[in-house]
Amino acid sequence: MKINSELPITLLNMNEQLNEFDLVLFHLYKSESDYKSYFNNIRKTHPERLMIFDNSAYEFFVKGEELNLDEYAETIKELNPDYYILPDVLMDTKKTLSGVRDFLQKYGDSLESTPMAVVQGDSIVSMGNCLMVYYEMGIRNIAVPFHNSFFKDEYDECNGDIAYMLSSHGYQYFTKDVRYAAGRCMWVNENKEILSKFEHIHFLGSHCPAEKGYLKTIFPEATMDTGYPVKCALQGWELGREKYKPDVIIDDFMHDNFSDKYIELIKDNINKFKSY
Repeated sequence: MKINSELPITLLNMNEQLNEFDLVLFHLYKSESDYKSYFNNIRKTHPERLMIFDNSAYEFFVKGEELNLDEYAETIKELNPDYYILPDVLMDTKKTLSGVRDFLQKYGDSLESTPMAVVQGDSIVSMGNCLMVYYEMGIRNIAVPFHNSFFKDEYDECNGDIAYMLSSHGYQYFTKDVRYAAGRCMWVNENKEILSKFEHIHFLGSHCPAEKGYLKTIFPEATMDTGYPVKCALQGWELGREKYKPDVIIDDFMHDNFSDKYIELIKDNINKFKSY
């Protein structure tokens, strides 16, 4: 399973060393010239590197903003990534499917990149239904989100096997986000038969490397992105020893400069995440 850990602009010089593929965030691409230049350049100089273009739906949601579809489509044409993530609405199957259909109808034929749809819903059943609709539509590349609230609730009903797996990897504290991870593992396990019919699966975000260790046993060719190793490092935490989730998003540290101590901890945390 290939991993990408989101880096601040000041550390993009380490991207090829630390990351196994490129995940580009739309909201940063359009607002940060250095970020845009870096990924335009790497796309030209290393076209063999896998690149996924993220619509930044989560970041827009956190900031109370909306995705500009015309601008997003034009940017996909400009960057020409391997995959672009279709518009989605957190935990809302109906609005997500409507947005996917509208976007593909309006822009799909004009884009050379391959679309990737996000499985959304507010329950195991609705997310499973969303997955089936994508398959019936002919979509074969999907992304599975992390912060769907029912994942955390499902953890409370699990039989303990996945929770034990996570704790066996050294997790001393079952934070809320580790519970999200356990719930997503459960959902993937319960839907692995239909998931196996898709060509590429991407896991959007993770705050638990043990989750990666579990998911790669089911879908070793999948990809996953995470900002968590960097966020923990900026709190001075070794990955796996945190008692709670750092309350920051990548925008909060995008232009920060870091001492050698923090850079080494960032590298150690990313490599530890990848090693699971």
